[in-house]
Amino acid sequence: MRLKRLNQYVDFHTRENVMLDLCYSNIADACKAYKLPLLGASDHNAVQLVPTYICKRRKSKHKQISNTTLDECGVEQCWAAFDTTD
Repeated sequence: MRLKRLNQYVDFHTRENVMLDLCYSNIADACKAYKLPLLGASDHNAVQLVPTYICKRRKSKHKQISNTTLDECGVEQCWAAFDTTD
């Protein structure tokens, strides 16, 4: 079934040879529908909608992280904090 200006994402049968779960959106190709296996005593498959958009962020350069070691006093303070934590 096609509705004006709406896109249907489910294009597979969800119960035997019938399409029960119809998911619509006004944004074309915003999601991809996947058929999930039967859940418990259910008589039809579940549908998972996964967004297909890709974030277009600038990739930042890798930051260099320096590794510092604790001196003996810092180690004792760390263990004291662990001892007092529930």
